[in-house]
Amino acid sequence: MVETLFASKHIKRKHLQAPLLKEREQFLSHLLSEGMSLNRLRMTATILLHVIRLIKFNQTHTVERPEVLEAEELWKKDTLEAHRTRRVGPFSAQSFHYIALHWLNFLKVIPVPGPSSTPIDSAVRNFNVYMSEQRGMSPQSIRVYSSRIKHFLEWNLSRDGTISSICLRDVDEYLQFEQRKGRLPRTIGSHCVALRLFLRYAEMRGWIEFRFAQGIKNLRVSRYDPSPRSPPWGEVRRLLDAEVPWKRTDLRASAILFLGAIYGLRSSEIVNLTLNDFDWVNETFVVRRASAEESNNTRSSMKWATQYFDTSALAVHEPCAEIYF
Repeated sequence: MVETLFASKHIKRKHLQAPLLKEREQFLSHLLSEGMSLNRLRMTATILLHVIRLIKFNQTHTVERPEVLEAEELWKKDTLEAHRTRRVGPFSAQSFHYIALHWLNFLKVIPVPGPSSTPIDSAVRNFNVYMSEQRGMSPQSIRVYSSRIKHFLEWNLSRDGTISSICLRDVDEYLQFEQRKGRLPRTIGSHCVALRLFLRYAEMRGWIEFRFAQGIKNLRVSRYDPSPRSPPWGEVRRLLDAEVPWKRTDLRASAILFLGAIYGLRSSEIVNLTLNDFDWVNETFVVRRASAEESNNTRSSMKWATQYFDTSALAVHEPCAEIYF
């Protein structure tokens, strides 16, 4: 694995001669199978050498979390024994901490307590540590995922279920339960993602026997919501008929609103309008479609146009065909 990552013979030799080659290559192969890019993989392989050096991890043994924190502090100050071009950035320590914990957890050399007499709180707490230290998720994402998993486990407990007894049918019934409560498809999809991640973690910890996390499929969520989101047409008409303050910005907004609401123009079509497109005598204007065809539009009143162009003309000192919507 290492031989395919690096082209330099010197760097290859350095990685091949370092301790725990087999363990490092297994971890890198695992990351590659999860879709990690080669550039990120090379960086991770290099960090692993420094993890070994700073933790003195020359052979597999139990590593406590304080040892990782101590190595992280050393990494912040370690500029001599790293390579010459290294600069300590704002996320250097965070990256070192994340990669070190991820690898050590992969090797199962960091003690992690299993669920205790209060299984829900303990499981959620351990899951939060996993999301933070191994997945590198943001605090906001951890809070959302934690809330969803705790709600699911409490629901399962109310049916006399335990973590070890969770099966795919329980997940389906829980999602149906949430749907009956009126949850939107996008929210149900978020529940699916959180449950799939938690069950993968539970499988990894041996809390559940069957591997069915992959069976949880996200609901298909349409990119566009078919339900109407715009205000009623009566409110739109009242907005269009309202008096507009005699300011250029307000008149500009009113003109854009008319073009969108009355004619249904796209934003690109509004932006591309020029003064030459307007026939003030016949009260028509030309819209250039994306397909290069032209279409004439007529309206009974062009008050919005005359107001905007009158005030805009005050700021124009030279002939100009652009409207600058």
